[in-house]
Amino acid sequence: MDGANPLICSICLNEFREPKIINCFHSFCKSCLKSYIDRFSKCGTFDCPLCRSNIPLPEHGVAGFSSNFYLEQSKSENNGNPQNAVYNEKNLERVTEAAKDSVVTMNETKQVEKKCSEHKKEIEFYCRDCSLSLCCKCLLKKHKEHSFVDIDEVVDEARIELLDLQKELEKHTHKLEKHSDIVKSKTGEVKDSLQGIFVKIDEYVEQINRAATTLSGSVKDELQKMSEDDLKRIDEADFETENLTFELKSILDKISYSLMDRCNIELIDLLPKAKAQMKQNRKMKLVKPEVTTTGMQEKITMRTIYRWLGVQLEALDLDDGDNANSRKQDRPTSSIKFLVLAENVNSSFDEMDVKLQIPAQYPCLFKYADIIDGYPTYSKDFHLAFTSWYISIVISRGKLWISLFLSKLKDPNIKSVTAKFTLTLVNHKLDNESIVVRNVKAFYPPQQLIFDSYIWRDVIDSEHIRKEANSFLDPEERVKILVTIAMVSVDRQLPSL
Repeated sequence: MDGANPLICSICLNEFREPKIINCFHSFCKSCLKSYIDRFSKCGTFDCPLCRSNIPLPEHGVAGFSSNFYLEQSKSENNGNPQNAVYNEKNLERVTEAAKDSVVTMNETKQVEKKCSEHKKEIEFYCRDCSLSLCCKCLLKKHKEHSFVDIDEVVDEARIELLDLQKELEKHTHKLEKHSDIVKSKTGEVKDSLQGIFVKIDEYVEQINRAATTLSGSVKDELQKMSEDDLKRIDEADFETENLTFELKSILDKISYSLMDRCNIELIDLLPKAKAQMKQNRKMKLVKPEVTTTGMQEKITMRTIYRWLGVQLEALDLDDGDNANSRKQDRPTSSIKFLVLAENVNSSFDEMDVKLQIPAQYPCLFKYADIIDGYPTYSKDFHLAFTSWYISIVISRGKLWISLFLSKLKDPNIKSVTAKFTLTLVNHKLDNESIVVRNVKAFYPPQQLIFDSYIWRDVIDSEHIRKEANSFLDPEERVKILVTIAMVSVDRQLPSL
């Protein structure tokens, strides 16, 4: 540094600003040193810009180096004019002594790090078998038969390995930070999802309210039509009764007049007419007009309206597409008149009332050998409330066909039953590979051995059933059909009153 100005930073070539003194006793501006270290430091160390000594970076970075307050003092004494600065040997000695007190030099650091704790000798070797750093006495005393190398070789290896680990850890740290961001974003997703659910529920409730308002008008219209039909039947019955009464009174008047007039000829002529009228009257059956509105006010309950509204909402497809793959033919509707009568007509409807919309499952098993001959094979009857059902299975033109039949009805007044059902060809290994069909259909009572049915055509190729990989046969070579069925509505003839 001969001839150099001690108040000038050798990096920026300007007077010192917050001078910092490093382990080799050279000083630099704090900002200059930080920029230099950011650019040239490696593995927590850097080379001094002047003497190229390798300097370890303190824990707190540049701020960890001691401030050179003597240079700051010299700067103030020279009024900040670097041209008038005088080299002060005494100050430089004081700087050196202060640095020795506060900073450990690189050589001293190496000596401290390479001292054997047992023999106080310099550490020069590394035992690979024991993973220990050794001095020469340690080596001769305990490790001379082991595999050992020079300590500097191990340091270089460790440095390379640590660099690799550092890179990998940085990748993992980055990955964890990204994962943390994803995890934190879930909080927003949960809140947004919950808000979306609330909005969806509100929308559905609003739809149901609108549908209920519309349907309440339709039930009133139905009741109005029922009352008009009742009044029409009453008027017709009254008109017919008045005509018959008039005819009878006319005959009675004629009989009275003939008896009072004592005319033998008229009496003789009137007698056969009166006998014929009497004979006709004896055969006449007086039938009260069928009236359904009377007593309806007591019969309509909250429970009745609730059940009716549920059936109507399903018919309006407010189920958000749960049966989107089902055929929409024969959509169920139910008459309010039927639901009212179902409350207290007979025991069959009491049973129906409990089980009307509760789905029931029935497993049906068929031996594969019985269905390959082209003739239908039938299951046993299974029962739901006041109805009986069965299924048939057959292979036709190389395809499996399955049919669902309404077998019996306990109540002869029932005209039809609307049922919602699911037929499943069961895969015994993979449930999601089972073949399923869903439908809603109105079934009519059997007539002269003719049974109403739903036919599921071309379910699967027959050759695919036997393939072991497809798993449609159980260990006993049987096909399993699972029937799930629930009645939706019943159309019933009203009983004569």
